Amino acid sequence: MVTDSRLLALVDDLRERGESATVEFKEDNTDAEVAGRHISAISNAARIQNEELGHVVWGIRDADRAVVGTGFEPWERTVARQFV
Repeated sequence: MVTDSRLLALVDDLRERGESATVEFKEDNTDAEVAGRHISAISNAARIQNEELGHVVWGIRDADRAVVGTGFEPWERTVARQFV
């Protein structure tokens, strides 16, 4: 189970390391198709690099890795009755 403190520590670690083939920051991208492609690409890259996971983190600005928040609410949006 991930606690808030563990999640915050993970996000801080990812921000420190920066984007890579298995880490992507999204400030506020709510386009389901684009998000799906990014998630798939990160997942595939993690598999190829023998990493257990990849991460897509919403609410982080690419340019300076600042925490800016997001209006993206994936649990409230559906496309064709699937959560996006």
